[in-house]
Amino acid sequence: MIYTASTMQHEAQTYETVSTPTDPLNNREFARLPKPGGRLYGLSRTTINELCLTRTIRSSVLRKKGARRSIRLIHLDSLRDYIMTHAEGGEGEAV
Repeated sequence: MIYTASTMQHEAQTYETVSTPTDPLNNREFARLPKPGGRLYGLSRTTINELCLTRTIRSSVLRKKGARRSIRLIHLDSLRDYIMTHAEGGEGEAV
């Protein structure tokens, strides 16, 4: 990840601002379940799938008629909300 830093002066105080590249998932509403061994926001495919199956986070399953396989789409806002409730200082329980 690339970070850029700049220094600003305001009323004899120095502030350093750090900007990060924009999150590629930030503008999307859904993302596919990661491939085996993959991660999404630091969570493994297994953990995300368990959260979906227990309806802790929202997801949708797309399957063509007669197909054996499907695609699970993760609702990113619900995943972000879940992460924020479990962030340090949050009120949720750790999984």
